[in-house]
Amino acid sequence: MNYSESIDYIESLSKHSTYSLANIKEFLNYLNNPQNNYPSIHIGGTNGKGSSVKMLASLLADFNFTTGMFTGPHIHDWTQRYEINGQCISKEEFSRISSILKDLNYKLAQQNPEFLGLSWFEFLTAIAFYWFKERNIDVAVIEVGMGGRLDATNIITNVLATVITNTEFDHEHILGDTITKIAWEKAHIIKPHTHIITACNNDGLKVIKEFAQNNDAPILIIDPKTFKLKVVNGDHNFNLVYEQFLPLVNRHLRLMGLFQTTNCLGVLLALYIALTKLNINIVVDLPSFLTVIANSLSKITWPGRFQYLADQKILLDACHNISGAIALRKSLDFYFPKTKFIFIFACYFNKNPAGILKEILQPDDILIATQFKDKRLTYAPEELVIHARKFSPNLKSCSDIKEALSLSYKLLNDNQIIVAIGSFKVVKEVNECLVKKPDMVN
Repeated sequence: MNYSESIDYIESLSKHSTYSLANIKEFLNYLNNPQNNYPSIHIGGTNGKGSSVKMLASLLADFNFTTGMFTGPHIHDWTQRYEINGQCISKEEFSRISSILKDLNYKLAQQNPEFLGLSWFEFLTAIAFYWFKERNIDVAVIEVGMGGRLDATNIITNVLATVITNTEFDHEHILGDTITKIAWEKAHIIKPHTHIITACNNDGLKVIKEFAQNNDAPILIIDPKTFKLKVVNGDHNFNLVYEQFLPLVNRHLRLMGLFQTTNCLGVLLALYIALTKLNINIVVDLPSFLTVIANSLSKITWPGRFQYLADQKILLDACHNISGAIALRKSLDFYFPKTKFIFIFACYFNKNPAGILKEILQPDDILIATQFKDKRLTYAPEELVIHARKFSPNLKSCSDIKEALSLSYKLLNDNQIIVAIGSFKVVKEVNECLVKKPDMVN
């Protein structure tokens, strides 16, 4: 298959999990379990997974480890889900591996009637594991797709550390309608005797603690409000190194967004654990360790997460749930005080637009409700306007992202910026419009 054919094949696969790890387990067994050929750090949670994965992969690479990164969703191209030391998989490699795995997928289905064939995400995950083994990486940083318990990435067992960024409402139709249920799903990525790092500060924390205790796993808890660290069932010497992290993050982290401080602190704890297990004694030369971190943090970028394009007066954020909306509004008010915002908003039908808009909109803001192109069901702009009426009187609707972006620049004045939110698809289409029609900014 060429690249286009590979994408067509992947998109033809079921979008729904079989609600079992049996398929991916059998598939990877046939490949001699490439996912355990190298150690991994597993990162789950509701918000902040992607940023945490990117930061940690970048840091490990800067400590001279050949580091694989598997994340999602992509913004422009499917190959963006896979990196080794910051370089995406080529379309040729992606297509070659897809062809190999497609043949195996078909073969197993023919040989075993109980093998139902991989879902699209299971297939994407298998590509990562196969490519990383083929390239003989030193360590991988793996993002959970959704939940944890039955997520295809949860097949890994060679785990250095586990991160659960937080537990908030999202994907309730699958993960459950309470924080406790959602946390129960996410906590299943905790492995026996393996450090778990979290900034969870709601009912989910009790669940995570119970899983950690049952797995004899030390747990490091970051308070997202005070940034203080609590160590449960682990070495309290962590506090001695952790004291160095907050000033380092405050001075050097390039990623914008107040929430990134908490994400980064969790990442640095995971880094410390991983390097220790990879036989690097940090305490022996702590100043050098901190210098590498400072240089690395100052270079990291991650599109679509509080990404401000100053010359175009637009901020892109894939915010798509209530907790993300709360964090986004706090960051907007912090970085852009006394500024009014023009929001471009579109979202999938399984999201909660009223909850998101309640946390985002202020009476003086403008909302331009719109719709992006996708096979999945999305809200119509007119429906989003109905949800927004309680929170702002300044409401408009447009049929697509291009029209919404054009209108937003016509309305823009000196005391405003545009904020495009609701999905990675919004980020993608806005970016494409800005590249194709840069004149609309002027």
